[in-house]
Amino acid sequence: MTIPGRYEGYCCGVTGQDGPNLACAHCGHPVGARVDDCSLWQAVWLEPDAIRTVPAGPALPVADWTDLLHDRHAVPPLDANGRWRYRYEQEASVTLAALILAAEGSPVVFEDDTAAALLDRGLRRHRPGTAGTAKRCALHGPGRPLTNRHSELALVPCHPQTGRPWPTPSGVTGIPLDLAIWRYLAFPPLRSAVHVPGPLRAELDRDDPPPPRRHIGIWFDGRLIGDLLARHPVPRPA
Repeated sequence: MTIPGRYEGYCCGVTGQDGPNLACAHCGHPVGARVDDCSLWQAVWLEPDAIRTVPAGPALPVADWTDLLHDRHAVPPLDANGRWRYRYEQEASVTLAALILAAEGSPVVFEDDTAAALLDRGLRRHRPGTAGTAKRCALHGPGRPLTNRHSELALVPCHPQTGRPWPTPSGVTGIPLDLAIWRYLAFPPLRSAVHVPGPLRAELDRDDPPPPRRHIGIWFDGRLIGDLLARHPVPRPA
């Protein structure tokens, strides 16, 4: 339950920035902080010393990659207006930082236009000066085998349950990417126009989904990227 008077945060919700705002409903002892604001991921951070784990029944079976790729209920990374959802902008920012580190100061050349359109602008802005031979980066995962034996980097999906990235062959460094973004890049949702003589009937026009809006460029969280890179300094060319 929430602790009365502990509602610190921003204009649209609580952030837990001043300590625990949740208490045990049985004893009233503070146990954690709930984050629920429009600009942050919803989360509950529990105090390790205030809780203990108990069995909650059998673990859910791990989903197969094929089922994940064809999940019709998955939330797409872009909304109906063509804007990137905030969560996926954060996920892409984490991947961009990992890509900068894996490149080790070398330029990066993307083998897929969709990946280049997403990450190339962010690389030019957030990576230090580059030099040397460019490293090729491909999309690799279920249904997308590596086709270029010269690829040194690969954007691979992470399993949403286990957190484990798709394995890569020897000599190829895997760059973990959120599954929804990877699926969007590897299998873009294209809708081809079909010529229909005359106007659609009212019931068809009503049920036909509207055409997708023009995609708006993704925003990379510079502060998040900077914090991640600060933990692992990037080699700079001499």
